[in-house]
Amino acid sequence: MRYSLIPILFFPIAAIAEDFSVQAPVASAEVYPRGALVTRIAQVSVPKGQHRLIVTDLPPFDPATMQISLGGGAVVSSTQVVDASLASATFYERPEIQQAQAVFTEAQSALHAIELERAEAQAAIEAAKARIEFAKGLSQGEGATPDRQAIYDLAGVVGGLVTDGMKTRIAAQQKLEALAFRFSAAERDLARAREALEEVMPKAGVFQSVILNVSADAALESTLEITHAADASWSPNYEVRVTTGDTPMLEIKRRIGLTQQTGQDWTDVDLSFSTLTPSDVLDAREPAPLPRRIAKPTPQPAQPRMEMDSLASGLKAAVQAERRDHVATQYLGMDVRYAPAAKMDVASSELGGQVTQVELDMLSFDLADLYAIAVPQEYETAFLRAKVKNITDEVLLPGQATFYRDGLLAGGGQLPMLVPNASKEIGLGEIRGLRLKRIIRDRLEGDSGIITRANETTEQVVLRVENITDRAWDVRLMDRVPYSEQEDLQITWSADPTPTEEDVDGKRGVLAWRNQVAPDQTWNVTLSHRIKWPEGYILR
Repeated sequence: MRYSLIPILFFPIAAIAEDFSVQAPVASAEVYPRGALVTRIAQVSVPKGQHRLIVTDLPPFDPATMQISLGGGAVVSSTQVVDASLASATFYERPEIQQAQAVFTEAQSALHAIELERAEAQAAIEAAKARIEFAKGLSQGEGATPDRQAIYDLAGVVGGLVTDGMKTRIAAQQKLEALAFRFSAAERDLARAREALEEVMPKAGVFQSVILNVSADAALESTLEITHAADASWSPNYEVRVTTGDTPMLEIKRRIGLTQQTGQDWTDVDLSFSTLTPSDVLDAREPAPLPRRIAKPTPQPAQPRMEMDSLASGLKAAVQAERRDHVATQYLGMDVRYAPAAKMDVASSELGGQVTQVELDMLSFDLADLYAIAVPQEYETAFLRAKVKNITDEVLLPGQATFYRDGLLAGGGQLPMLVPNASKEIGLGEIRGLRLKRIIRDRLEGDSGIITRANETTEQVVLRVENITDRAWDVRLMDRVPYSEQEDLQITWSADPTPTEEDVDGKRGVLAWRNQVAPDQTWNVTLSHRIKWPEGYILR
């Protein structure tokens, strides 16, 4: 997010004795689900008089959120937030910039010198080629036929020229090959020097500075604190491990996933996390007067069906969105705060993809109930489910969780909110060795099956749980029968064995059976119902 910077205010030269440049790294951060409030600390020494205190290398932030504290009796008369390169005329005289610039210039000079040596070697090769060609031309010259001595003399001259040319050419080629390695190394040195210089140089719109106009009646050494909003966020996540032996146990490791996108790494920072989210809405809006009037009705043109459906969908979506926002506001208004004891380093992630995991603690729970939930109407296998009671004083916030069962990865999902002394049921993955079937009896086999008459229907099903594992499972089998809200619609049902629960959790017609299913055992439940209604009606 870019923030507009306050322009520099130029003061008379006599009013400003000297500029003092300091860096204020992040010392602490209060992180919210969206946003953070960071505090930067710097130790400053300022002589007597009026001066400009320039805090450099700050990432962009909203100046309206900035708070400044400077002790020691100094008076801060004004503050400005400006682009880093504009903060001071002596900005580029900073030692780190001058050192990086010197290294970069030296690397440039070294590369240029090697380029000159390469050019000289290449020129020597070309000159040697020319001498060899010249010598060959002498040996092929036209004219009078020379005597034998002249031929010997010419051959000696040509041979010497060719030999010298070949030696020069070979030496220059060897030098050129050696220079190629030096040139590659010099290019790498220059690239590293360029990167180092870019690291310390200000980037337009990326870093900024805070200028404080300070008056001191006497020389002072004090602590400067700057607090401002920052781009960061956090969310809870968990590692849930369940042991299903003779003494079932559930362990929940709590973590916080922290992301900050300030463009600047945080080093050795005190962190705290709050569920509160700063908001622009700080007060409730009171109801406005609602006048009503009566008037004679006027005919309204009928709207096409499609438009009515679209309007109804829009209204429904708007109501749903409003409800979601309301729930989110209620949840975020509950203040839960975490403050890890250890200081931490948090790398900046420009795209929000790098998450720092902050370990909180490990909580252990005795399981109030651990069983296999079997719903053959929906699934072909059972699932492990645990009822957990939060016996701690901590609120478990809803968050992403990774689930392990007996040391093996079961899957990922959402852990619900669990307040102290409350109980929740959580799913812990499939039990592939508990196979489920829901069989509708086939009338063609002589059974009653599904029989439908004009005003009567009957259905009989068999619910089957087959245990092919090597251990017994406490199974909760669930199904349903229809129910009636009309006196003339008569529904009767029966089950063998009788359900252990009816109208489970207040849901009419939902039934449950509980049973221990041993290894290699098959458990069958027969469920049937009959529906009758008067002549002249249809069943919906």
